[in-house]
Amino acid sequence: MSTVQSSNGDPMLRAIVRSKRFIEEHYPEPLERERLAEFACMSESYFSIMFKKVAGCTASQYITATRIEKAKQLLRSSDMNVSEIAREVGFQDPLYFSRVFSSREGMPPREYRAFSSE
Repeated sequence: MSTVQSSNGDPMLRAIVRSKRFIEEHYPEPLERERLAEFACMSESYFSIMFKKVAGCTASQYITATRIEKAKQLLRSSDMNVSEIAREVGFQDPLYFSRVFSSREGMPPREYRAFSSE
């Protein structure tokens, strides 16, 4: 984020920072590249290039990371089941959510919940 702070005057940089904030606020919703690019007032291809340059990952990777972090919070703090949490954070398919969660966290959501409550 140091790049972001040192380049406050760059309108493209500000657009990507705003886009990241938009993702963090709207992560449960469908977030297609087209919608994000429109929000940033950029073409889809330019948005993709700039997002990766500024954020260090693709917009899709950032969305997934945001959703998984929110899911981890819910797994630690709620009694919702895994399917409910998957839908709550923007995954339509609970099985896909479990696969993505497992690949990122090294354990399935149920195991994460058990591990984090010890």
